[in-house]
Amino acid sequence: MAEAALYNCEGEKVDQISLPDEVFDAPPNQALVYQASVRLGRVRRVGSVDTKTRSEVVATTAKWYRQKGTGHARHGNRAANLFVGGNKAHGPHGRKTTDGLPKRMRRQAMFAVLSDRRRGSRLTVIEQFEIEDYSTRRFREILDSLDAFGRILVVIGPDEDSDEKIYRSGRNIPLVTIRTAPHLSLDDLLRAERIVLTRAGLQKLEEVWLS
Repeated sequence: MAEAALYNCEGEKVDQISLPDEVFDAPPNQALVYQASVRLGRVRRVGSVDTKTRSEVVATTAKWYRQKGTGHARHGNRAANLFVGGNKAHGPHGRKTTDGLPKRMRRQAMFAVLSDRRRGSRLTVIEQFEIEDYSTRRFREILDSLDAFGRILVVIGPDEDSDEKIYRSGRNIPLVTIRTAPHLSLDDLLRAERIVLTRAGLQKLEEVWLS
């Protein structure tokens, strides 16, 4: 079973905890991570682009010039794409994007990224964020004590006493993203150079992902 050091807010190692192998010791799978990342971008598309077909264009239905003697082709539909104000030939239309990837595969991609961060010593587990008041300075001090720099993803538990204080204290720090377990995405993990995970957040991830 994978293991990780448990730190306090002062950056001191206080214990050694076990991590589930399924989540934090998964084999690398770049192809699956890429597939899940592409899928995530696809389902986020708005898909609101739309052009009118001939049947949707509001135009006169009357015969707008006589059949013969004008030198024009015999055309009776003003809404055709040949004319100004007509429809758009072969134009784009919004479409519904489908999921296309099972939940188990999406989670396996997240497990592969988390395992990669653990193997690269870019995953830190902390007992909890001890913040008595709303203080960005205190939040920054805790991250500095953990040697957490760059793009940081902080994952906290949903039932932590000071979760609002944690969020409001860290939301203004550049390159710091705060998520409440288990509500984090593959993009959050891929963008993070360092992941700071509280014990409560870890327990929630295990409860939801391994149930």
